[in-house]
Amino acid sequence: MKIISIVGARPNFMKVAPLHRAFKQINTIQSKIIHTGQHFDRAMSSIFFEDLALPEPDYFLEYANRFAHRRNYCGKGWQRFCKA
Repeated sequence: MKIISIVGARPNFMKVAPLHRAFKQINTIQSKIIHTGQHFDRAMSSIFFEDLALPEPDYFLEYANRFAHRRNYCGKGWQRFCKA
């Protein structure tokens, strides 16, 4: 079974961390983390990955970096991991 956790805002990181660690303990579960890129500032994003001992995201949608084309890019981003 594949479980995909989508994070982007600070509360998401705190909720996903214990779940991701628990899922990794179960051999039949493949846990993936997708970062929307909503917060691209270190203080708003990567610091939480470090503090919560989360691995680098499996996929990064760069949502905030595509401000002008958010909907279109995010749709293309989904295609990348759905096939993985």
